[in-house]
Amino acid sequence: MNEQIDLNSLYESFLSDLQRSVEDRSHGFHIIQFGTWSHKGPQIRSVVLRRVELNPLRIYFHTHLESPKISEIRENEMTAIHAYCGQCRKQLRFQGRSRILTSGPIYQEQMDHLSPSASRCYLTAFPPSSALPSYHSNIIDQFQDRAPTMDDKLSVYPQFAVIEFIPSDVDALFLRAQGHMRLQGIYQETGLQLTWVAP
Repeated sequence: MNEQIDLNSLYESFLSDLQRSVEDRSHGFHIIQFGTWSHKGPQIRSVVLRRVELNPLRIYFHTHLESPKISEIRENEMTAIHAYCGQCRKQLRFQGRSRILTSGPIYQEQMDHLSPSASRCYLTAFPPSSALPSYHSNIIDQFQDRAPTMDDKLSVYPQFAVIEFIPSDVDALFLRAQGHMRLQGIYQETGLQLTWVAP
């Protein structure tokens, strides 16, 4: 006999997990996979989830402004996100478009939350993905052995960007021994239209 499951409540549980994972580093959704398209074909990498807004849904993470994903988004804003939490047995797949933020209130909020030690990732000697003749940590010499100070953090602005992901559709899967549950949704101006699909 089939269970009576509320479609909207199930999807809200996925979004609750996604939002909670911003602060919970142990949550499976804290590290998500972000996909772009380049002249070489599809590209995917792991990024750290930094902010989730609901109504409407928006997903945010940080990146270096000289990283390849920036030029790929500028060429084609159509992007994708994949997230999987082994502990809660949930998978989320989004398609949508991405915007590059280098100013504005959300950008400034994320910059303000960036710790001096984390800012070292953006104080680089070479653009990310540059070919190197030998190993280099890509941290500029003055910060090889010390963390940046709050004053040093000001140097991060030219390299720091926030990516805003705006979903157009979603595929959500909940794995269960008694029967998996899967739904798909399309984000429209009138709201999110959800439907059950076969897992």
